[in-house]
Amino acid sequence: MNETRYWLWLSLVFGAANPRVWQLLDHFDSAHDAFFALRDGEVTGLTPAEERGARTAHLEQADAVMEYCDRNGITITTFDEAAYPSILRGIYNPPLVLFSMGHMELLRDYIGMTVVGTRHPSQYSLRITEALAGGLAECGMTIVSGFALGVDSAAHRAALRRNRPTIAVLGCGINVNYPKENAELKEQMAESGLILTEFLPGTQPMGSNFPKRNRVLSGLSLGTVVVEAAIGSGSLITAEHAADQGRDVFCVPPADILDRRYAGVFRYLRDGAIPVFTLNDILNEYYTTYPHKLSTPADPPYEAKRSQSAVLSREEELPPPEVKPKQTEEQPEAEAPAPAPIKPDHSTLDLLQSAIVGCLEREGKMHADVLAARLELSMEDLMMSLTELELMGVVTSLFGKVYELN
Repeated sequence: MNETRYWLWLSLVFGAANPRVWQLLDHFDSAHDAFFALRDGEVTGLTPAEERGARTAHLEQADAVMEYCDRNGITITTFDEAAYPSILRGIYNPPLVLFSMGHMELLRDYIGMTVVGTRHPSQYSLRITEALAGGLAECGMTIVSGFALGVDSAAHRAALRRNRPTIAVLGCGINVNYPKENAELKEQMAESGLILTEFLPGTQPMGSNFPKRNRVLSGLSLGTVVVEAAIGSGSLITAEHAADQGRDVFCVPPADILDRRYAGVFRYLRDGAIPVFTLNDILNEYYTTYPHKLSTPADPPYEAKRSQSAVLSREEELPPPEVKPKQTEEQPEAEAPAPAPIKPDHSTLDLLQSAIVGCLEREGKMHADVLAARLELSMEDLMMSLTELELMGVVTSLFGKVYELN
């Protein structure tokens, strides 16, 4: 018996992302049993639209979808199949069916990171997306995004430029070219990566589809990075889903706190989203858990390679070196005393911050997990205080969630 046709039939009746279908499936052992119960009128409490769908949808329509997908190289994966991504099974209202082009095997054993942002990004945000998405891909993460113009497309392209696969989650049917500007990108991604959607072939990109799509965007990854988002941006819906799903939320601090294009990330940063200043701010969260899958960045972190020439942007802008007159034997040049190192001011620290500093003074470099256990703190309280201390210049974050005093 081909169970796929019954899953497709349920998609025809209930539509994509309708959580009510799971209430029905909780009472039946299979999509096959749910089909017969609906067809025979044994199910009550349906909405008028669902009742109409149960009367008018036919298995022949599901068979036609299967035939179309088979002819056009589209893979159908239903919730009951082993190939269905395990990371999606545990989210609220997982997709009944996934349609894909490319390599579904990418979802078997991978570390996904979702990167989202506005369709009209600033040059600052495009540079950030290129650096973050490309760097994470090089270090072993698979970039997931929504295939929209702007930040999404920039994230996909950054991974492809590093010859790494990337995954797109669509808000339309897999055979619909949307956006049209990304037709070539779609072909490139299908060759090495994956194009994925829960919407039936032919579904047009209606505005209501994208908020539904966003729960899958966040659900496929360990975390979501918001690069640029105004208030009301769809990227924030993805961040909200990520938080509800127990995933990490990362936010790139705005280039200008008065620029309303970035105002959507403020609340998340205030509520505990992880600020991203360098690639390591993301990698540190996962390196100790997945050391066999993640590598360190090929280039040293920004702080390690920052120099005066990097700040001034052109070497010729540096002032010419000062030429000092030669000293005679009668006039030896006195050696200037070395300046005393400036120590951070600890007098303004609160009790928790002082306890952290004291522990680091006694023990030296410490991993955040060890520090939390030593001080009997929750990881949330510890990371919030460590972030504050880092911004104050008291501590430095090293690779792998290790911290030391400055």
